[in-house]
Amino acid sequence: MHHTTKRTMVWPMAGHISRRRFLRGTAAGMAAWTAARNVAADTPLPDSARVWVVHHPGVCPLEDGYRPANPDIVRAMVRAALEKMYPGRSVADIVAGWCPPGKTPATARIKIKFAGTRGLFPCHAGVINGVVRLLAGDGGVRPENIHVYENCPKNFGEADRPPIFGTPFAGGKNREPGVVYSQRGAPDGSDMPNANHRETVRLDCGRGQMKEYIFHFWDDLQNDTDILINIPALKRHIGPPKFTTTTIAMKNHYGSIRDPYRQHGAEIGEKIAALNAARVIRAKEKLIVVDALYAMYSQGPERGKMKYGLNKLLVTADPVAADYVGWGMLNEMEPCAEPREIALAARNGVGFRADRWQEHATDLKM
Repeated sequence: MHHTTKRTMVWPMAGHISRRRFLRGTAAGMAAWTAARNVAADTPLPDSARVWVVHHPGVCPLEDGYRPANPDIVRAMVRAALEKMYPGRSVADIVAGWCPPGKTPATARIKIKFAGTRGLFPCHAGVINGVVRLLAGDGGVRPENIHVYENCPKNFGEADRPPIFGTPFAGGKNREPGVVYSQRGAPDGSDMPNANHRETVRLDCGRGQMKEYIFHFWDDLQNDTDILINIPALKRHIGPPKFTTTTIAMKNHYGSIRDPYRQHGAEIGEKIAALNAARVIRAKEKLIVVDALYAMYSQGPERGKMKYGLNKLLVTADPVAADYVGWGMLNEMEPCAEPREIALAARNGVGFRADRWQEHATDLKM
């Protein structure tokens, strides 16, 4: 299959003036400099912060409504991105490199996007199962050691229907043989056993201000997970003061902790950044695959405006870059403020934030 790549570069140079001096000489530049001061303006973009925007017109071809995604095409799309991220290495070698030395067989957990009793705007089952097939078929992970999970009531919904009305995993449908699919309790905080792994995170909020947050993660993330993969959707949210602007990779881990609904409200940007700075997430999260086959670009998180036919996956190892590029794409559909957690997470070493989101994005057409 033929792939073409396109590197998007957007930073104009102004004569002999350095990039650093240009940033410092403008109000917008100064704001960006202050917000993400851990990243020097002239620091090269690390390969780990590149986001491969993989496009395949046949993965979900209908352009005016929801349709299931083809998991075999998804598998090929993610494999193509991994080949760019790890040149010259097989998927099996890549997966082995993600695991602790000598650990076999590997245990992989996949955090998907599905929330609420009716499965409001979940990621496609075909995207999830395409990644599962890649792990099992190319990566050498045994199906019984692959766990797909989410914090939601009931067993992934009530019906095999599109967003708002259900989720494709209900009643055992659309599941890969041998793979474990499990929900993790109810959104009111009840029925959440084995969420006792406690981490305290100190967050640098800038200007000498430090804040401390405590999270309780699922025990098996700490004790029985070698590889953590994050599959969020591309979605707008209500925005401040109670909610963030977007729900993409970093906020998706609200489903990895106890009582996620209690983490909304004041300081939500700080909480999301701190959550992703926790050791258990940073050490084990190896791959992010954003389902951008379609997007909820306005009036989320429930019955927002939809855009179909995007047929893209955002593949990266960097949660900050994933959210930054995802926000940029949504912002082009309908303007919205950059989520505060992006710059905060970059400041605290969770990932890398360049001056412009386009600097992270590299197109990969199939």
